[in-house]
Amino acid sequence: MVTLLFIYLFFLLAFSLLSPLKNEKIYFGIFCFFLFLFAAYRPPFEDRDYSSYYYAFRDGSSSLESSFIIISKIIKLFFGNNPLILFLVYAMLGVGLKAYSIQKTSNLLMLSLYLYFCYLFSLQELTGIRTGVATGFIFLAIHPYCSGKISKAFICYLCACFFHISAAVLIILFFLKRDKLNKYFWGALIPMAYILHIGAGNLLNLDILQPLVMSDRLESKMSSYTQESILNVYNAWQLLRVFFAFYFLTVIDSLQNKNQHAIIAFKLYVISVCIVPILGNMPTFAGRLSDIFMVSDIIMIPMLVYLYTPRFVPKMIVLVYGGLYFYMNVFYNKIFFE
Repeated sequence: MVTLLFIYLFFLLAFSLLSPLKNEKIYFGIFCFFLFLFAAYRPPFEDRDYSSYYYAFRDGSSSLESSFIIISKIIKLFFGNNPLILFLVYAMLGVGLKAYSIQKTSNLLMLSLYLYFCYLFSLQELTGIRTGVATGFIFLAIHPYCSGKISKAFICYLCACFFHISAAVLIILFFLKRDKLNKYFWGALIPMAYILHIGAGNLLNLDILQPLVMSDRLESKMSSYTQESILNVYNAWQLLRVFFAFYFLTVIDSLQNKNQHAIIAFKLYVISVCIVPILGNMPTFAGRLSDIFMVSDIIMIPMLVYLYTPRFVPKMIVLVYGGLYFYMNVFYNKIFFE
């Protein structure tokens, strides 16, 4: 599987470097279609969550969200006990929702698709498929919310919660102003998050908060996974995201003029950064929530292209940024079995 990912990455990287292209939407659609095929027909039991979903589907597990149970029963009713259909449905929803949302929120389709592939695709569409669909609906909510269609955005939010309860935290989206940003407040959030981590981090404990979030694994596996994990809130990747957050703060007005979603995307980006130190003593919980907010990366990071000429330089920054994401998933987080 990893070999196929690298082949796809090579071609996507090449097209992203050449972007914008004539008929770019066509190329975008072709690449998205291959992502769907890859997610739907990936080799079985090669990622860390495949077996959990396979046996949950086969045995009719009732420990997951209602959406998983309902979809499983419908599949069994029409197609029998065939888990391939389950992964096909989740791939269609996960990839389809994000592809549609990218077209609605980004003018830099190939660069945004590149970032999606490098991080969220392998993390969600190839592993945490329930989270992948939930994140897709959250992504889908951003455009109508920025356009003032609050009820439509809220329906997307409810659908996200239906597929994964951890999406409930995105209720905060509806308290964010779409076109205004207090730079002093948002600039202070990250330092305050680290102060909270240093001074009161131990007050937030797993026993209190873990019941609010269901893992993509079985509950017993989640406990052991959490105990074995150590989250360094000062790691190089987190500090790089902190740097970009403060940089984007200085140029947010220019970005908003280029893309009406910039302010909301920036706010979600900052929240994603802040979650890590605030919940630093609960790695599984922090990672789950931070990843849901990371759709903001798909919108924000490609907009570096608007800020510099020649565009080759910011494109390379975006490609390196995504490449680091890809490296983390495949070699550091080891989401695929060797």
